[in-house]
Amino acid sequence: NRSPERNLPEPGSLTEHIIDHYWAYKKVDERTTGEFEVIHRPWKVHHCPDPHIHLNIARVYGPEWAAALNQNPVSVFYADGSLVGVTKPQMITNPIKQ
Repeated sequence: NRSPERNLPEPGSLTEHIIDHYWAYKKVDERTTGEFEVIHRPWKVHHCPDPHIHLNIARVYGPEWAAALNQNPVSVFYADGSLVGVTKPQMITNPIKQ
């Protein structure tokens, strides 16, 4: 039983855009945002050419999501992932303009 081949995503591709996030943000209050660096090795991906979802999407996610989630996906893949480190947040103060 051989594992599917996994490769780094193509530079500039939708897949790279989805998995290559090295920064995260969290609203602290109306004027402050916390910025975190997310540290991990580049993740390799395997594309799934013939995906199937076997569930009642409207029942699981609600009828308001059914139309969007019942469409054919634009991209389906899985990433091998890795351990992830997250730095202490840097606080960014957003000036309030009146």
